Amino acid sequence: MIKRFVSTIITAVALLPVIVDGADVRFRSGVIKSAEISSREVFIRNIRNNKALVLPERKSFAVVAVQLDKGRSLSIFDYSLVIGNQTFPAIAMRKNGRFEYFDNSVQGENILQLLFAVDTLSISGKTGEILLHCNLPPENNVYDIPVDFKNIGYRDFSKPQDFPEGK
Repeated sequence: MIKRFVSTIITAVALLPVIVDGADVRFRSGVIKSAEISSREVFIRNIRNNKALVLPERKSFAVVAVQLDKGRSLSIFDYSLVIGNQTFPAIAMRKNGRFEYFDNSVQGENILQLLFAVDTLSISGKTGEILLHCNLPPENNVYDIPVDFKNIGYRDFSKPQDFPEGK
């Protein structure tokens, strides 16, 4: 029982966010390169294919740009944002230069961007209190990573090629 407890503690400490070069944060699938919030409307290709989509009435958009570890994949169903007691699922991913709704996983080491629609009032003054929640099993809060979002106002989100490793 003590071995299991020690193993759990070691795992939890290993998964704590680590800042690298002042910007990159480790998460379960790779590295978070940036996180931005914008009040500008975003065009999402194929969004009508998402029959379960419910957008907040007063919405802003949040993007988490990530670089996956080798051999990892990512889909819009893998992560959500948690702000207070509200959860906001990813609604699209930037693929081929534009945001798209699709239900496949993406692999590769290029920069990927998950798009979330969040309630504008829920993020007011809370850009440092937003968690990236892993929806993958085992689903527990060990994988919840606090992410410091930059509010970019009404501007467009950074593009993958804007990052040094982006492609």
